[in-house]
Amino acid sequence: MKMRVHTYFKRCMVFFATLCVILISNHSVTWAASVQGNSPMLMVDKYTVENEKIVPGQDFTLTLTLKNYSNTNTATNIMLNVENPEGVAPVYGTTSQVFVGTLGPEKTKEVSIKYRSWASIQDESLDFTLTIVSDQPTNQVILRIPVGADSPLNIISSSVSTDVQVGESGSAVISFEALAENNVSDITLILREGDTKIASSSIGNVTAGSTKSKKLPFYIDKEGKHEVEMLLQYNNQLGQTQEVSLGKWTVNVTQASTKSNTANIDQIMSSDESNVSTSRIAILGVSGAAILGICILIVVLLRKRR
Repeated sequence: MKMRVHTYFKRCMVFFATLCVILISNHSVTWAASVQGNSPMLMVDKYTVENEKIVPGQDFTLTLTLKNYSNTNTATNIMLNVENPEGVAPVYGTTSQVFVGTLGPEKTKEVSIKYRSWASIQDESLDFTLTIVSDQPTNQVILRIPVGADSPLNIISSSVSTDVQVGESGSAVISFEALAENNVSDITLILREGDTKIASSSIGNVTAGSTKSKKLPFYIDKEGKHEVEMLLQYNNQLGQTQEVSLGKWTVNVTQASTKSNTANIDQIMSSDESNVSTSRIAILGVSGAAILGICILIVVLLRKRR
């Protein structure tokens, strides 16, 4: 009887050692159990996510590093199942399930899953439940990933004209969404070269979850290549002015095409020559009529004298 109790207790300890529920912070893993003997232990060694956190409303890629902590045994038929928290969903399909295959002793393998996230997320962190299934005992892990945003604005798209002629306008175009729970005020779209402001336009206030688009025309009168930066300036909830850089573009400014100017001049000259020719014809016609009239008058006078 004592032997059975001891065996049962030992099996329970092994089960709990392999069924580990943990919290991960700072992208590293602190395990609640250690590996004993040569049993293959498949665990999440670390993870990475863009921006080091989930930004509400933005797509992100979660990359997991799986490791076989056994120093002798190989794990086969490894399958990773992820139970996703509310507020995110995989880009492809409706479930996060990845076939990993085989992992040798003390070897690691990376697994990446692309996600979409909702702008309505209000939690400070999201928990992902990972289940690692293989020919060895199943392990379960909980990843706790922080939620946040460096800016209350999610940039959907932005572009700047890269080929512009002197005297003609280019354009900077942006589309964005307000992520913050509170409204964002006094938003201004700015285009500048170094410390020089090229153009700006007020967008005004936006409410949480709303989307805005803006087109900003600009002129550059100097030929050459100009590196311009597009920014969104806004006031945060404390009334402080903040700026978000949307990127830099190289704008090539050239003079208007001389070929088209030459064509216009040729057209004007051809038109003038045509007008001159018409005038000459008109003058010759009038002169001929006058000479004919004089001849007829002379003939009439001569007949009267006879």
